[in-house]
Amino acid sequence: MSTIIISTDGYALEAIVDVDGARFVMMDHLTNNNGPAPIGLVASPIFRALRLCEDVQEAPDALHALTSRGGWAYRAVGVFVHPSTLEVGSMKIDIGQCARGYDGKTIELSIDRLEITTDS
Repeated sequence: MSTIIISTDGYALEAIVDVDGARFVMMDHLTNNNGPAPIGLVASPIFRALRLCEDVQEAPDALHALTSRGGWAYRAVGVFVHPSTLEVGSMKIDIGQCARGYDGKTIELSIDRLEITTDS
């Protein structure tokens, strides 16, 4: 997976990120007190989702995709991998524990805020 920071407004603000040729708006958790995140390739990115647990549902026939709902909010469809990962194409997103019981199944859910970081 190739991940490139195109632009950032700074820590906890908007970043435009290219993942395998597709552009996404995310919250920047790469920038720190030493200044803004460098523009360019990100080694070992971690994607995290802030989300509510109320709308997880099985979606066996849905196409795997991350669809913008505006800003850094998305509708996600992918395969849930225990204990907390949603695989959407080559992107692995930490979604926490809200999808327990869906191991190996295609699920659909809302993401209120997608973040990029390198800290686990």
